[in-house]
Amino acid sequence: MARSSWLYSVGLASLLLSFPATARPQSDPCSAIEHFQKASSVRVGSPSQSWARFNSWFWGIQKPHQNGAASATNSTVSDSLYFTKSADYALVPHCTSAGPRLQISLPYPLGLTVRKIGEQDWSFNGITKRFYYVRTEFGLRYYIPPENLAPLDRNKVYLFADAPEPVPYCVGGPICKPEKRTTHVLQANLRYAVAIPPVQNLQSCDPIHIETFNVGGGATGEKNAFVRPCVKDPVTKQLTKLGSLQVITFSDAVEQLNSPIEGNFEGTDANLVSRLVNGSVLEKKDCGDPLKYETTLSTEAKAQMSLYAVEGSFGTSYVEDFVKELNKDNYYLFSAYSRLPLSPSSETKETIHDLTYEAKCENDEPSEGLSITLFDDRFTNGSLVITTAQLRRTYLSSFGLRSYSPITLNDLAIEDANELKDGKFWRVRGVAQYLRWRTLLRDYVLHADPVQDILNDWPPEKKQWVAEFYAHIILASSFDFGSPEDGGGNK
Repeated sequence: MARSSWLYSVGLASLLLSFPATARPQSDPCSAIEHFQKASSVRVGSPSQSWARFNSWFWGIQKPHQNGAASATNSTVSDSLYFTKSADYALVPHCTSAGPRLQISLPYPLGLTVRKIGEQDWSFNGITKRFYYVRTEFGLRYYIPPENLAPLDRNKVYLFADAPEPVPYCVGGPICKPEKRTTHVLQANLRYAVAIPPVQNLQSCDPIHIETFNVGGGATGEKNAFVRPCVKDPVTKQLTKLGSLQVITFSDAVEQLNSPIEGNFEGTDANLVSRLVNGSVLEKKDCGDPLKYETTLSTEAKAQMSLYAVEGSFGTSYVEDFVKELNKDNYYLFSAYSRLPLSPSSETKETIHDLTYEAKCENDEPSEGLSITLFDDRFTNGSLVITTAQLRRTYLSSFGLRSYSPITLNDLAIEDANELKDGKFWRVRGVAQYLRWRTLLRDYVLHADPVQDILNDWPPEKKQWVAEFYAHIILASSFDFGSPEDGGGNK
């Protein structure tokens, strides 16, 4: 059923409408991904000679200035740090054994801060468009068109709605009783604000004098607008910070975008997936197929094991034990994600880790997602298992049935079987639905026992960064975001 589109960037919308949600580009996104990732590991503020050589060879662009500083003398605008001024779909390179694809992925709201890694032109059906390849504040990397980005200014303080609910503000003075139904609201895909100097103490609850901007960056022209950064707690009657209002300074963005919390969902590339059965990489196990497995691996298989196994830390016994536990009646898909060490004081080496999806079968087809397992040697017992039943209970208790859209096989939607085969267990359409799932998954990871050893490396105010990273790995790998033809809207 057709839905209204929420793609506010006309340029990207017109390009995306020219190809399906997953399309093969005329150029190969996977051939450049290694170069992208090498560049990505260089922190803003510590440019290296190799970074400069890389850029001059591959991109022909200048290296980032120290601390994301301005590109011109006396300018306060960064040449490498940006925020999204439009809400849209990101594009990601999806590298599979069947070949490379560029794929529509996560929606992004207004106010996502990013660090530019490089830029490249992609061509589809004779249409060529330039994209920036960026590292996001939550650590994942993807393509965003430059017209959807605005450079961060070190002298400005930005305010964005960071929840599905709008943030009301006053026009005409600092004192009013703004209502959420008023047209004067900051909204994650419609409007944002910049604080007007002099900026008050951001830790206080004093109203903040703001200039408001519509999606795309055009000023609204509203005069004397103020937003309240606090709300009265209904229980304690005390003022507390408004959780749905995100306040971003330049130094905040630099710190988060320089953190070693970074990685990507890598898809089902046979060269990245570490499962070995009879000396070959296992990408999936179909419904009802008995798994042929020999407990004695060949010399060739053992060599592959050392190359592909997660960090080399689980070894042969790990693969043997895992394979024996597979339910022969269920469907399994094996995938991978990459990450830096996620430790404040570690070397910046990116490593590959496994993802496993399990689905129930009906009539030899996947019919319903059962679980997602993230493997990581830093997790307690080596894995984080997330069941769809757990997430359903949590979602319904938090948001009710609103926009809850699991993918299940039925007679009217044969394409659902293909989604399930790709490890997609839920649908997300639009910024509001994305923000609900992001919040739910972030909180889930924050309280998950297997992740506590990693979280404890970080101070309390930064634990959320790690949780955001894993939440977005789950979102990017396990959720279907559709295409401009079939999705969008503020539901």
